Amino acid sequence: MIRGIAPGWDHTPEGALGLQSSEVTAHERSTRYVQVPSTIFLTGLTGSGKSTLARALERKLFDRGRTVVRIDGENLRLGTSRDLGFTAPERSENVRRAAEVAALVNRQGLMALSALIAPDARDRRRATELIGDDCFV
Repeated sequence: MIRGIAPGWDHTPEGALGLQSSEVTAHERSTRYVQVPSTIFLTGLTGSGKSTLARALERKLFDRGRTVVRIDGENLRLGTSRDLGFTAPERSENVRRAAEVAALVNRQGLMALSALIAPDARDRRRATELIGDDCFV
């Protein structure tokens, strides 16, 4: 039976949002996966080969025993970003969403490969900030 909050438990007040901590440390994840979490952010225009490169890199990393998640802009458009169009603000939001997913993946100790159109330098800088300089390539 749950009777209340245990003393010393990190509780976020009702209605407030906060980053939830984990009982598994970053060091434990790095040791388990034998890798440093990172995001490789591939950008380019339509048809430039970024998705092809991301798929090939995903295969190579996987074959070398790495745990990697590929975040493809086209796949995001089919789900997470299906509500977005292709205006500049909507493209910017798609890049932000991709960066947020990559950051979540990295916090779980995994590598992320992101392939998407991101022509605006501000969007790429914001992605770097969301993911973190220590994880962003």
